[in-house]
Amino acid sequence: MLAVDRSGDPLSQIADALEQFDNLRSLVVISHGVDGGLTLGGQWIDQPALHAGSDALQRIRDNLAENADTLSTRIVQ
Repeated sequence: MLAVDRSGDPLSQIADALEQFDNLRSLVVISHGVDGGLTLGGQWIDQPALHAGSDALQRIRDNLAENADTLSTRIVQ
């Protein structure tokens, strides 16, 4: 389990934490959110943020198995 720190980029923090693993079969993200985005580590993650974080997203993908399950659970406020 990883609790994302508010002091840095949340996508990079996830990518850094996953570097010690290879071929992970699943990744679950629990966050607060609404349609169009979610909050990770106090930062708003939406389409532009995902585009800006594409390097970190690729690093995350590199550590997942080819058919890995990804699940994002958001808690609507």
